[in-house]
Amino acid sequence: MPLLIDNIAEILFSSYFHEDVRAAAFESLGQLTVAAHSLWPSLNGMPVVGGNASLTFSPEVNAVLSAALPKLVEGTDDDDKHATAAAFQVTSVCQKYLNATS
Repeated sequence: MPLLIDNIAEILFSSYFHEDVRAAAFESLGQLTVAAHSLWPSLNGMPVVGGNASLTFSPEVNAVLSAALPKLVEGTDDDDKHATAAAFQVTSVCQKYLNATS
């Protein structure tokens, strides 16, 4: 899964791609994070680093979060407002979903 996230990141930070493609890549990172959490629910998972001690995730979800969240945070500084809005929206949706299901 990290390879998939790296490929999505290549799309996000290449100046060649259209802003709609970058926005879709941000959305796919969010969907990938939610899907990973659905596949590997927390059962005695690992605590979130630097986060709320009551939130725990499986090692697989931690790996996806560790790879995807930095890309989403970087996306909040995108040159295009549509791509930036997508990064913020996806980050917010992931936060709400992961808090509700952990």
